[in-house]
Amino acid sequence: MRIAIASSSLLAVPLIEHLHESIFGCAGIITVPDAPKGRGRELQPSELAIWAASSNIPLVKYESREVLAEFIRAQNIDLVVTLSFGKILPQELLDLPTHGWLNVHFSSLPKFRGAAPVQRSILAGESSIGLTVFKLEAGMDTGGIYEQADFQISPTETTEQLLSRLAAQSPTLVDKAICQIQKGTFPTPQDSERATYAEKISSDEGHVDWRQSGESISRLARALQENVGIWSEFRGSKLLLFSPTQTIVPSGATPGAILVSGAKNEPLTVACSDGALSFAEVKVSGKKRMSSAEFIRGARITDEVLA
Repeated sequence: MRIAIASSSLLAVPLIEHLHESIFGCAGIITVPDAPKGRGRELQPSELAIWAASSNIPLVKYESREVLAEFIRAQNIDLVVTLSFGKILPQELLDLPTHGWLNVHFSSLPKFRGAAPVQRSILAGESSIGLTVFKLEAGMDTGGIYEQADFQISPTETTEQLLSRLAAQSPTLVDKAICQIQKGTFPTPQDSERATYAEKISSDEGHVDWRQSGESISRLARALQENVGIWSEFRGSKLLLFSPTQTIVPSGATPGAILVSGAKNEPLTVACSDGALSFAEVKVSGKKRMSSAEFIRGARITDEVLA
């Protein structure tokens, strides 16, 4: 069976390397077209395309249906496995490989269908998260399930850490799904009545509500810190906040108040509903990321409240 991997992310590397070293080999990598990045908005390849350039594995960028269809035919692809690909595929492409397409999804489907299952799991305070391999079809994460496993979420784990850990587990489940396909086993249909949805994260969701508890704000940081970021308004500018730790302050502090003791090299500490959070680093819009102690010194903060 000739198998290709479709992804826009380095999260697919463990699966590609595993497949490349297996009896099947990796017959091809499908990734996204070059996209404008950086201040100059110059076209740049995806991280996976850059990695694949030294892999000697055939690569195609999904620039059109025709280009991808020709690649699948030319490489005699029997099965495509997607992981963090982020593209909606037309049925004509889904039907092209002999065994269709599989998708590796970071949830226990039908729970958290959609674009951001890991972020939504952390935000919801879930104690565990699933990993599912299912048959890709035209609907949003609706295809039949071949394999599924659950993993505990560490209380301090971020989206990026959890994604990396789940991606490292993906080869085991994909191997089992391929075995089922070879045996002619049909996937188990999902119960759509139990479906929940993990919508794409918006920038506004990173706006901190200081009336919430320290635990809730910490979950927000774990989920969104390296994505849209968590932020507040400071003197009319957006202030990105990094690496919170909870601390205890006297009751009665106004949520959002910046607590300044005058100690040398003190971090930015902000009151919330049940205490306070200290942040190791910050970034003011238009400026470089810096230590929060450096920010405190430069901003000459007295009595101020973040909005």
